[in-house]
This record gives sequence, C-alpha cells and structure tokens, in this order.
Amino acid sequence: MCREGKLCIVFNTVENKSKEWGTHPWHWYMSSALSRSLLASPLLWPFCLLPAQRGERREGGKEDKANKVMPFILPLAFLLLEMDLEPLLLLFLPIAVYLFLYSFLPHKELRFIFPALPVLNLCAAVGWARLREGVEERKKRTRGKETSISSFLTILCRYAYLLGWRVVFLSLSTLPLFLAASRKNYPGVEGLRLLHTHLFSTSSSSSLLSMVEGGREGERGQVRLHIGVLAAQTGVSRFGEVWREGGREGGVDVVYSKEEGLSVLERVRRFEFLLLEKEEAEVAVRKRVEGKEGGREGEEEERECEVVEWVEGQPRARRPREILRKLRGKAIDVAAWARGRSKGSSSSSRKSEGWEDVFVKTKSVLALVACRLRHGGDNVS
Repeated sequence: MCREGKLCIVFNTVENKSKEWGTHPWHWYMSSALSRSLLASPLLWPFCLLPAQRGERREGGKEDKANKVMPFILPLAFLLLEMDLEPLLLLFLPIAVYLFLYSFLPHKELRFIFPALPVLNLCAAVGWARLREGVEERKKRTRGKETSISSFLTILCRYAYLLGWRVVFLSLSTLPLFLAASRKNYPGVEGLRLLHTHLFSTSSSSSLLSMVEGGREGERGQVRLHIGVLAAQTGVSRFGEVWREGGREGGVDVVYSKEEGLSVLERVRRFEFLLLEKEEAEVAVRKRVEGKEGGREGEEEERECEVVEWVEGQPRARRPREILRKLRGKAIDVAAWARGRSKGSSSSSRKSEGWEDVFVKTKSVLALVACRLRHGGDNVS
C-alpha cells in the first residue's frame, strides 16, 4: 500500500505521483541503466538468433542444401533464412515490452527493472552457446574438405565465440570498481555505524554522552537520533538499529526517528544526534546561538550543535592516472606499516584509507551532528 491507503500501482501509474521523487528521460533505462548493469553482455544478444545445432531440428535435405549454398550467399541473408526465433519470442520480446512500458513512467529507478536483468543475461548466454555449437558443427562439416571460404568462416565463427570470453573478462575486470562504488554508496549506513561506535565504544562513549547529557526531555542513558531523508535513502533501516532487551545496549537507550516535515531548528531542539545532509548540518552549526524558534514561556535555554563526523558518499570513478597514483601510495603505506611492525611500532601518521578509495573518489554528503544545551558562557569546542 502507498499513501492514503491507495494501491501502489494506482499511485504510480494512474495518478503518476511517483514523479515527486524525481524523473529521468524516457530513454534512461536503455541508455544508462542497462548499459551500467549488463556491461558488454548485450554484444552477445544477436547470436541467440543463430539456429540451434540439433539433429531433430534439421532434416538431412535441408542441411545439405544449406551447406551447398552457404559459401555463395551473403551471411546476413543466411541468418535471415536460418535464424531461430524461439529465444526472441520467449525471452527477449517480453522483456523489451516490459522495458518499453516502464519507460513511460517519468520516475525511474534501477530496481524497477531488476527482473529483466537475469533474462537479458540468459539471452547473452544462449547466444554464446549457439556460437560454440556453430564452431563445433563447422569443424565437423569441413573436416577433410577445407576450402578458402569455409576456412575463413570457421575462423570467423571461432573468434566470434571468443567474444563471450571477452565479455566475461570485462565484467570481472570492472568488478573491483563497481564493488568500491557500492561500498561507498551507502553513507547513511556508515553514519549510523559511526554513531554506534561512538556511543558503545568504551574509549569514546563517555565523552560523547557527556556532551549531550542534560538535554530537555532527555533522560540519563537515553539519546534520540533523527535520521534525515538522504540517510534514510542510503541504507538506514530497522536492521541497522542496535536493540537488546528493553532497547538498551551498553547502558544506552537509543531512540530512532524518521519523522518528516521538521525544520532543522526543530530537530536541533528535540534530538541529541542528527544524521543530516551536508548543507543542513552547516545550518544547524551556524544557528546554534540564535535562540529557540517558537520557544514557550520558561524555556530560555539554547542549544548548540557541532559535527562529530563527516560521512562521504556519491562515488565517482577515478581516472587511470589517479588509480595508479593511489596504488603507489598504498604500496608505500604497506611498506611503512611493515617496517613499523618489525620495529614494534603501531602508530600511524595519517588516517588509513580503504581499498575502495583507490578506485573511486567521494565527497562529504552527510554529517553526524551532536546537539546539547548551551549554558551561559559556554563555548563550543
């Protein structure tokens, strides 16, 4: 069910209100989503139309006739006469209609076409299998009676069959880049993890809790976290919440909220921790000494905020030169770590980076913000 108890299909198609969450051009699925999801496998799609090399599918007379006329007609004409339409009708055509209909919706997401991806990969697998069958069949036909034309066609089919291995190699070679981007594409999860690390780590929990202790409506050992829109869209869910009996972990009770429609100042007043977008975090920090918006009588206290951690996201692929520079830096860091370990030193001169930083670059998109009461004369550290 969607808003106001309406069926999602009515909300998204008939009323077309899904466009409130953003739109893409009509060709986005074809020009962007499929190319990024399938990489080079579409190169194998046309070959699924090749005839299957099965004895029961070909009568002897027809096969002999094809062998006689094949060297003398154009390959395209031969394909038109002999191609197998079964994969096209059963696999490719239904998916093409599915994508065509979904392209009419202005709001597009990759997850909408996930059911199409396995079928399209199956089309590529069928094409690769047909190429392999064609190579083996041509070897049998031309054994002992090779001509210049038939040998050329055999070589051509053989190299076309190797196209499948090139597709596999391309997919495997780009896998580190896509894994790195995926790992950095969920800053909301990372921000939630950082909060839990600060709260439940014995080395940092005391200082962080003392920072926010004493907030209005707050109780000792209880903190409230508001999760912003971007954080909720980038992986924050109930699965990431820390919960034990009574909702407490390490003596701290965390209250998670995704309440919508709150201004930045309202969130500053009501919550001890905020997962905010970068621009909203800058507003929260800048407005910390401007008093409380709409405060009631007897509420003269003010709240101030500061950024505990910046969280990076929106990965972009690095250029080959940048990747090589990063790999060189990684090698230097590993060598320095090995020398330090041999000397018994565990100190590090700079913050370590993950392997994914070699392939993608990111920027600060979220901030974990801590808010507390501001007493007279206090300064923000």
